[in-house]
Amino acid sequence: MVTAQFVPQKRSKVSPEVLALEHYHILDRSIRNVLSTELAELTMAQLVDGLPLAASGWDARGTLLRRGHPLTEHETLCNGVLEQTRAFRESFHPTMLFFYSYVRYILYAVVGSVY
Repeated sequence: MVTAQFVPQKRSKVSPEVLALEHYHILDRSIRNVLSTELAELTMAQLVDGLPLAASGWDARGTLLRRGHPLTEHETLCNGVLEQTRAFRESFHPTMLFFYSYVRYILYAVVGSVY
């Protein structure tokens, strides 16, 4: 009896720069549209702050969050965090990201197609 062995393959990563210019611009615009939303800004700011706001804690944990927990006192972002978050967003560029190499399949997709 022959058994197959699972051999994990190392997936290489590529920069979005491998995309055709039209695909690259669509990716760039999509990411910027998402990052410009109020929810994304607040979420990123909480990551930069290092601690979620109490409201987020209550939303996520509900009654499991007990009084005295550090989150219950964290009502507002620390000074300067929102400005840091906005500065990061403004300096963000898609070439900062790396994707698994199978993103190259997009190279063969027609812009606007579903697959």
